[in-house]
Amino acid sequence: MKSLFHPLLFMVFLLLCTSCRDKPISDESSEEQLEKTQVYEMFLINVNDLRVRSAPGQKSEVTDKLKEGMLVHGSGNVSELTDIITLRNVTYDEPYHMVQYDGKEGWVYGGAILCLYRGSKEAPFTSRIMEAAGQMRLAANEGKIESGGKILSVLSQFKGSEPEWNDALFMLGTYYMSHLEVTLAMDDSMKGLYETSDLRDEIAQGTLDMEQSEVLRRLKINGFKLTTAEGDVYPTYDRNTLTSAINGPFTLGMEQAIRLRNRNETMHLFSDGGITTDLVNIADMAISLEKLSKNHPLLPLSEWVDSSLDFYLNVILNGTDNSPSVNYESGKYRSEFISMWEYYLTTHPHSAIAGEIKERLKK
Repeated sequence: MKSLFHPLLFMVFLLLCTSCRDKPISDESSEEQLEKTQVYEMFLINVNDLRVRSAPGQKSEVTDKLKEGMLVHGSGNVSELTDIITLRNVTYDEPYHMVQYDGKEGWVYGGAILCLYRGSKEAPFTSRIMEAAGQMRLAANEGKIESGGKILSVLSQFKGSEPEWNDALFMLGTYYMSHLEVTLAMDDSMKGLYETSDLRDEIAQGTLDMEQSEVLRRLKINGFKLTTAEGDVYPTYDRNTLTSAINGPFTLGMEQAIRLRNRNETMHLFSDGGITTDLVNIADMAISLEKLSKNHPLLPLSEWVDSSLDFYLNVILNGTDNSPSVNYESGKYRSEFISMWEYYLTTHPHSAIAGEIKERLKK
């Protein structure tokens, strides 16, 4: 699920990483592989009275409405059209998905559904996932710091031995914890408890002690920590704590995707529109994402993988606002980007952007 993030949610987006136990990359693209594969999907409805439409788009006929907490199924049919819609204080830019339910079918907005399963066979678990989702939803709707601890407790209670089941629990936990952190970030009554210049400096330096005050201890034991973006301080859920609450096993692709997300958060690759790490780290992240996308195209997190890959490939080619690949005074590519492109081609010669990089290196 792709959303347009404020600074906090941008950090959530870049929750986004692993040395991968990858199979050799096929010459076929993931799209070509998917065309030969029957896709089975399971989605959870995350808003009440979700409109089912006869075609993608807000102007198409409404044929039905679905209740929050329902499970629906899909087969990988996604619209090219996207719409920007705000749901529960989060703005999404999402396509529409064709779904099936109760012998019916129709198009629903992607920002209002959560993928729990995507694979080449039917989901091996049952509607019991609705019970776990219901308990997490109730906790998140309380909007308190302690709600995070309740969500983590549900994850620990429901975790199992089947990888696909744990994948679905991870998706639920991520969804409800991320929405809870938005609620906490927007609570003005809490900001004075942790938004100080001293804390900002400690977070930036990686020296923050979450035991130094009662509110920080409450955040920590309930699965949160503090982060900064554009000078503001936000509570954000601790990805490692959430993952540990389930503790696997996950499917191989999801395990790799989860590690990539967690690694990305700890590497501090970007700050204030600039690149703050060696460009080789950016290249390695893109290589891992590209391999993951090709080797495991059917994941509950595949939309995240693909959107993150697009983001990193764009950074590799063009840089960022404050770290562009071009020296605007000379009009030439910066030497550090040229070195990174040479590394990228050597390490990953079959990349989707290999041709573009070769053309740039000729100039």
